[in-house]
Amino acid sequence: VRDIIVKRDSMAETRTDEFEVVLGKDGYLFFRETVENYCGNTLATVSKLDNFLNNSVNSQITALENRAGGADVEVIYVLIPNAAYSYSDYLPEGSKKDTYNTLYDQVASVLTRSEATFIDMKTVFDAHKEDGYALFNKTDSHITDYAGFLVYTEIMNVIAEKFPEAAPHALEDFAISEETLFNGGDLAVYGQFDPNALVEKRVTLTPKFSMDLGDSAHRLKL
Repeated sequence: VRDIIVKRDSMAETRTDEFEVVLGKDGYLFFRETVENYCGNTLATVSKLDNFLNNSVNSQITALENRAGGADVEVIYVLIPNAAYSYSDYLPEGSKKDTYNTLYDQVASVLTRSEATFIDMKTVFDAHKEDGYALFNKTDSHITDYAGFLVYTEIMNVIAEKFPEAAPHALEDFAISEETLFNGGDLAVYGQFDPNALVEKRVTLTPKFSMDLGDSAHRLKL
């Protein structure tokens, strides 16, 4: 059990923008907006979803195919859940999910019906929550290096279907180290929490292989 000190002016209004931070169980911090998203309180309208499907996803693919002279173009959409989905057991007391449908589910459904290749990282994260590496640190809204490795693996597996040489490296090809986050992550900053109470471990993955793209690095800029 830890006491968390909030350094906030008691006369100031409670922050209510997209960076408002709430304290969950066992020291987990969340943006309130991500909690509302998980609870199904931020659903999009049908017209907004249709607009996203037709005017953003499919039209983008068509535009790229036109630029490519009619050649096949594959666009990969990677949908990554926020920490509330992966660590819903640690949401603040009183957080209640009244519906099985969420904004994430809505967008996933649209991408499934689109002409794009869709990678659903929520399904992948659910399968890897017990791997021994955190997907999100308690005080940071960003995915961890290990979660990033999972994203990288899924993307490169798709690309490797046409270009086998692009197959992803295994976890053993990364040096795994651990360091202490003394001041917490971005959620601790936005929430103005006492940094002395927010100490946790962060796992870092460093490639053992060369990242030098050689001449291709120059061509990628064209």
